[in-house]
Amino acid sequence: MRSTVPTRRSEPMRGRVRLAVIRCSAGLILLASPASFAAGGTLAIDKTVTTTPVLVSPTPVMTVGPVITAVEPTACVNPGNAITVRGSNFGSGSGRLVRVTGNGVNLNLKHSSWTAGAIAATVPGAGLQAGRSYNVGIVDTGTGKWLSNTDKSFSLCGGVSSFGASAPLTAIKTPTIGGAPATVTPPAPTPPPGSAPEPESDWSGNDAGAYDPGTAGRAPAGGGTLLGGGLPPPPQDLPAVTARDDKAIEPGELVVVSASMSEAQALAGQATGLGLGIKRRSNLSGLGFVVTVFRVPQGMAVGDALTALRQLAPGAWADANHRYALQGEEAQGYAATLIGWQPAASHCGRGARIGMIDTGIDSKHPLLAGRRLTTRSLLPAGVRSAPPDHGTATAALLIGNTDASGFAGLLPDAQLYAANVFRSRGRKDVDTTAEWIVVALDWLAGEKVQVINLSLGGPRNLLVEAAVRRLLERGVGIVAAAGNGGASAPPVYPAAQPGVIATTAVDAKLKVYRKANRGDYIRFAAPGVDVWTAAPGQGGVYVSGTSYATPFVTAALAAAGARPDAIKDLERKARDLGDAGRDPVYGVGLIQAPAACGPAAPKSARKK
Repeated sequence: MRSTVPTRRSEPMRGRVRLAVIRCSAGLILLASPASFAAGGTLAIDKTVTTTPVLVSPTPVMTVGPVITAVEPTACVNPGNAITVRGSNFGSGSGRLVRVTGNGVNLNLKHSSWTAGAIAATVPGAGLQAGRSYNVGIVDTGTGKWLSNTDKSFSLCGGVSSFGASAPLTAIKTPTIGGAPATVTPPAPTPPPGSAPEPESDWSGNDAGAYDPGTAGRAPAGGGTLLGGGLPPPPQDLPAVTARDDKAIEPGELVVVSASMSEAQALAGQATGLGLGIKRRSNLSGLGFVVTVFRVPQGMAVGDALTALRQLAPGAWADANHRYALQGEEAQGYAATLIGWQPAASHCGRGARIGMIDTGIDSKHPLLAGRRLTTRSLLPAGVRSAPPDHGTATAALLIGNTDASGFAGLLPDAQLYAANVFRSRGRKDVDTTAEWIVVALDWLAGEKVQVINLSLGGPRNLLVEAAVRRLLERGVGIVAAAGNGGASAPPVYPAAQPGVIATTAVDAKLKVYRKANRGDYIRFAAPGVDVWTAAPGQGGVYVSGTSYATPFVTAALAAAGARPDAIKDLERKARDLGDAGRDPVYGVGLIQAPAACGPAAPKSARKK
């Protein structure tokens, strides 16, 4: 469009500047030509100037995606019944649908109504498991991408969630590198002949090929598995990143867990801009994800690198490579009697498959000779293994032989798979890392264990958290030491992670161990003060700590068949200690022997 605007003419002077006047709603705009004013001169305005108007683009409008705020009803839902998804920005429903995920399923729901703030949909009559929680989200029907958040859920009536998790575990989906939700990533296809896959490093950092997590094969899916699926967005309630490096982390290392190799490679490409390089990488098939260890540039604090990486890729599960410690120390036969355990019963724990992550074990000790024990060191080449004291003591409590003194392991006929991941640093320091713990969890997943004993603890770590979530969703019980930091100590992980069975220690008089942690996360108390068990060599030792209470709960869960509802049965049978009901000192109370390992019922009470 062209515009003609009449103007007034002034007297000509030594300088001229050509101006155009454009009328708009805000008034007049004067547009000057590049000619400069002469000193002392005036400007001359043409009587009529023809101009081409400036085109201004409209202010862009930000599009807000669907936001789910609630799923109703809040009580459990029966198959075939309706749920209402509430929130905002749902749109008209054209090209969109409601999907449920979690516990190995990915199902679309039929909806009967769809408005901008509410969707009525029907729960399918098949494909979901009773007692499980399922998360709800909105996806694009064309691309399959998630358009909304997926942190709101409903529960299917009947049964209980796996191992009594205190809150439903969030359904799993694959985040993009930038944090936006995406569809579940399928396993990477086999490279075509002649293609060269990206090289991987072994766990010793020698670039000698990919780490081999074992050849035992993957565990059965059971009632549905998330192994090989995606990862949810990382938690938002993470502790503040430590600015300075300290003894709680491996120097110069960040760890990241990715849902697939392609996702790991994409993140690595972005991380190079921060100066991060790949130090190690492994595809952990037992857990179904890829672990990458990044090398932090010299002169950069790990905390600064972590903050930068999280800002660059908010959807990535990135953390420092934290160190973890054993939760016991050297200090009767009271332990088994205290909880009514009679391990001599032939039906007590026979056939149970138990996993353990600890130090090495003296498998030649008389209390372990002839037991069904499979050990594996997962320490990198060149790393000095810690003394086998702690692992030997824990293993003997779980599966040890009966000796002349009356000592007997809790489940002598069980199969124990023990992973050695603890090293010696200097003269006294014994610890492991988040990376090595996850490698061990991956191996145990492949060995089809039912319960895993973790007599260890440390800070919260996203790598460990992701691995534990995978196993909990699969139905594997995780029992962990509550920690030996004292009454005012912060929570210890993985014990404090939802779904993990945190165990504290008591003595023969049912007093809590003086060094035991306190907290709402504690689930059970068990004997753990001055407990006699095996020591490397020929003898034994009295030990104390939440480390040594943990095997009693592990054994009880394994002997109960490690059923999803077994933990609830054990809670009901627990002997209440301290304040009435569950409390932060004793949890629900002292663990009691399950029926298979307790005193035989009187003949008059037996079924005829």
